[in-house]
Parts: sequence; C-alpha cells; structure tokens
Amino acid sequence: MTRHTLVLRGGHSNLSFRYAFLRSKICNDVLKPTCVALQGVLNHAELVSELSKALAKVGEVLPRAQIDATLYNTPWMKDAMSRLYAYILLFLQRAVKWYTMGSARRAVSSILNPYSSSFKDTIDEIKKCTESVDAIASTSGRAEIRGLTIALEGQAEKLKASDRKLNDMQARMNKLQASSDRTEAIVMQVLQVAIS
Repeated sequence: MTRHTLVLRGGHSNLSFRYAFLRSKICNDVLKPTCVALQGVLNHAELVSELSKALAKVGEVLPRAQIDATLYNTPWMKDAMSRLYAYILLFLQRAVKWYTMGSARRAVSSILNPYSSSFKDTIDEIKKCTESVDAIASTSGRAEIRGLTIALEGQAEKLKASDRKLNDMQARMNKLQASSDRTEAIVMQVLQVAIS
C-alpha cells in the first residue's frame, strides 16, 4: 500500500483534503497546459490532414462537374455550378489564409478553431453543391433519354404506317398483275381463235 492510501484509510481528514487539493492543483496547473498543447497538436494534425483530403476531393470533383455542366447546359446547372464555384473559392480563400499564417498563429488557430468549426461547414456545402450538380445531370440525362424514347416511338409508328402502305401497294400490284395475267390469257385465246 502507498503512503497516501494509508493516510486516507487512517481517517485523517486534514491529510486527505490536502492530497485531493494537491492532486487537483497538479492536474489543473501542471497538466492542463500540457493537455491544451497536446490538443493543439492533435487539432493541427487533423486540420492539415482534413485540408489535404478536402483539396484532393475538390480536385476530383471539378472535372466531373465541368463535364456535367458542358453536357447539360441548363439554367439550373449554371446556378448549381455557380454555387459550387463560390464555395470552392471560399474554401480556398480560407485555406490559403490559414496556410499563410505564421506557425505560432496556426498552432493557436488550431486550438481555438479546430477543423470542425473552421472548414467543415464549407466542405459540407461543397458536397451538397456537388450532389446538386450530379442530381441535375442525372435528371437531365433521364429527360434526354425520355425524349429520345418518345422520338423513337414516333419513328417506329411512322415506319409501321409506311410498312402498311407498302403492303397495301404490294397487294394492289399483285391484283393488277393477276388481272393483267388474266387479260393477257384472254387476249391470247382470242388471238388463237382468230388465227385458227
């Protein structure tokens, strides 16, 4: 057993109070700055890591969004792309501001404004705008496919009508041919009778 547990079990309330006071004093005065510094280091590492991931994600999202905007150049797509570019510029502005701070200011900033409070909202808005661009492109693609389906159905109806007309013409031609064959047979018989 340690001396402190003996003292505490001994029932000396004055000593147990002093032990508790010293313990809280050590935790608050000595360890608290260390905890704050460690939290700052952790926040700084998280911030750098998340900023890097966010920059990479923006780099992946932009080409796809530009292709969607080119393929489906609608007013809704233009609005969605404008919002996306605005949030990307806001994010880049904040990131550049943070990166250009001195190392001491960045450390303090990491403690006071961790990633979750300084950049996360903007990144979430970029994700929402990207989802909006994707949704508009998807909807426009479905509308385009539906339009093509309707056009193909119209063409199919026209082809069926043309086929019916061709079949009717073929039937008439067959009737005319049969009538012509009968007329020719009769003319041949008349000629044979006339010659004989």
